[in-house]
Amino acid sequence: MTIENVHQNFDLTDETMYRWIIWTPKRDTSRLIGGLVGAALFLSMLPFFILYLLGSLFPVIAMVIAWLWLALFVFCLVVLIPTRFARNRIDRLKNVAGVYSIATMSIGVTLYILAYSKSEMCQGFTGNEGASGWVWSVFLLDNLLGVVLLDIPDVFQWHISPIRPAFTVACILTVMIRIFITIGLIELLINSFSSHLNEEEFFGTVREAVLKCDNYVSASDLKIKRVARVVEIESPDEADMADLLKLKSRLTT
Repeated sequence: MTIENVHQNFDLTDETMYRWIIWTPKRDTSRLIGGLVGAALFLSMLPFFILYLLGSLFPVIAMVIAWLWLALFVFCLVVLIPTRFARNRIDRLKNVAGVYSIATMSIGVTLYILAYSKSEMCQGFTGNEGASGWVWSVFLLDNLLGVVLLDIPDVFQWHISPIRPAFTVACILTVMIRIFITIGLIELLINSFSSHLNEEEFFGTVREAVLKCDNYVSASDLKIKRVARVVEIESPDEADMADLLKLKSRLTT
């Protein structure tokens, strides 16, 4: 379908509620994993390398930019995250991709500050004496594994990095990294994997469908299909959930 046909068939001013299905025609799991992990690593480490290159020439300027960058990211997240729970459907869909991207990029900025800041508040770690950016990257990976494995490595004291937070500010920075990993990388990967491995169904207008598509990193590999028009019932039937659950005994397995 050409772009002209898309514009003709999908009218942004159409307020009708439709049933949509998102799916992928080619379920290449290895390609999917490689592409998503590569995109996530690129997005998270791009700010780190930009600041690293700038810091090799102007270290003070790079560090000031890093702190301002991190402050801006945190401010944006504070503003955007509440919209994920907004009553308005458009507001809920609109900023999902922004939260993923900002949180993921914040990881690289925080890593640069930890690795190259001379501030005492960033020195509250043990095992970081003379640590290079690579060693701090292993610390980042250690926290990533902790988040993914539900802190099981912490319970058994299994760590691949010798760096551990020892003082309050160091603990706060470590918690920030874990928050960025959770609402950035983890949600990004789960959202993308679910749409590739299973058909995803949702209900919304054409405008909401466009915003929904904007939330996928690998949108070029996905297709979306409008399958039905949702008709509202003129006289909706209403019941207490507890009363409806009484019908469960009539269900057949």
